[in-house]
Amino acid sequence: MYIVIIGCGRIGGSLAHELSNEGHDVVIIDNDKEKLDSLGSGFNGTRLRGVEFDHDVLLEAGIEKAEVFLAMTPDDNVNLMAAQVASRLLGVKRVIARVCDSQKQFLYDQLGIETICPTINASQMTKEMILHENYELHSRIKDELEIVEFVYMNDKAISANDINFRYHVAVVGVIKNNKIHVAKESELVQRGDRLVVGVSKSDRGAFIKALGR
Repeated sequence: MYIVIIGCGRIGGSLAHELSNEGHDVVIIDNDKEKLDSLGSGFNGTRLRGVEFDHDVLLEAGIEKAEVFLAMTPDDNVNLMAAQVASRLLGVKRVIARVCDSQKQFLYDQLGIETICPTINASQMTKEMILHENYELHSRIKDELEIVEFVYMNDKAISANDINFRYHVAVVGVIKNNKIHVAKESELVQRGDRLVVGVSKSDRGAFIKALGR
């Protein structure tokens, strides 16, 4: 996958390293040479210095062949501008922007830009850990679908397919003896097994109460 990232800070730099190490073609842009240099000699992608939302700089980065554009600078104005240039002028199919100030989320929503907000995500997950120590929230998608992990505590074994059908969820993984594997529909889940499940936020409480601890 060809990926263009702007912003070589903590988030952008980490993403660039991880994605390039996984074999993706990564170009990262930043106006600060020191930030680009901080990627080190082990970085397998391409570094480009320049104004992050500049049309010519993005073209130099090969954005016309990018499958994903990530706007990860610490400046909402830069991220908004670059995201619009990438999606509306340069035709990138998937554009994801970092929201730095959560009060500006509505601006991204109005423009139809897919976003992540590290501050909100971290605070939500911390709150869930404090209030619900019986399960672990891994991620939340579009503020409705959640990926959670919990311990199955019913004495009666049940198949993953039955859990899916009865509770309108999706069991995606089972952890036994500290090893995780993809759940098969026919697999029997037993007391003490840990499940990784996709469930709607509104249904999660009742579901965990019925099956977990």
